[in-house]
Amino acid sequence: MESKFIPKPLAYSGAELRGHYIYKEHGLLGDAIIAFVGPCSVEGEMVDWVDRKSGAYIQSPKMLHFLVEHFGISLAEGVWRLRHLIMILEEGVHAEKKKPILYGDGSQQYDFVYVGDVARANICAMKSQANGKNYNV
Repeated sequence: MESKFIPKPLAYSGAELRGHYIYKEHGLLGDAIIAFVGPCSVEGEMVDWVDRKSGAYIQSPKMLHFLVEHFGISLAEGVWRLRHLIMILEEGVHAEKKKPILYGDGSQQYDFVYVGDVARANICAMKSQANGKNYNV
C-alpha cells in the first residue's frame, strides 16, 4: 500500500470520498492512504438525515484527515483493514496521552462515531446481499 502525508493544508468537504480521488489528486495509484491536516466542513447530501433534521453539522477549523482506497478485496477484508487502521490510530492517541481539542462554546452537537458502531455497520453490510455497493459509514 502506498502512503503519503500531504504537507499543505487541505480543506475536506466529503467530496473527497469519490472514487480514485487519491490517484486523481495526489498521484497514488492502487491501494493507498493519505493523511492531511485542514479544515472540515461537510454539508448537504453528505450529512445524514438525522443530523440534517436536527441542524447538526460536521465541521472543524482544523482536523487530521485519513483517506484510504482499497481495490480488489472483499468487503470482509476491507472491514478487517479498517479495524486495524482504527486500532493503530487509537494506540497513537493513547501513546501521546492527549485529549482531543473540541472547538465551540459547548452548545454545538458533535458527531463522534464509536469504532464499535462502525465495525457493526460494516459487519451488517458484509452479511447483506449488497456486494458491489458503496456505503458511507
